Amino acid sequence: MYAYGSAGKRCYDDIVLLYPTSKVTQRTFYQGDISLHVRQFDPRNIFDAESENPNEREVAKELSRALFIV
Repeated sequence: MYAYGSAGKRCYDDIVLLYPTSKVTQRTFYQGDISLHVRQFDPRNIFDAESENPNEREVAKELSRALFIV
């Protein structure tokens, strides 16, 4: 992820690695001027068992929570 952040014409200060897992944690790692924010979300929170589809409101809520970087 650090290589992606520093490759090309534009370097990025913040990179987010987002993936699904049932054990949600949030960590941030630093290398030089780049911050790597590891964020997870629990896919069970966004799935509507009744319709067997993702619940759009819960998807937005879960991703907003996961991607909020302080």
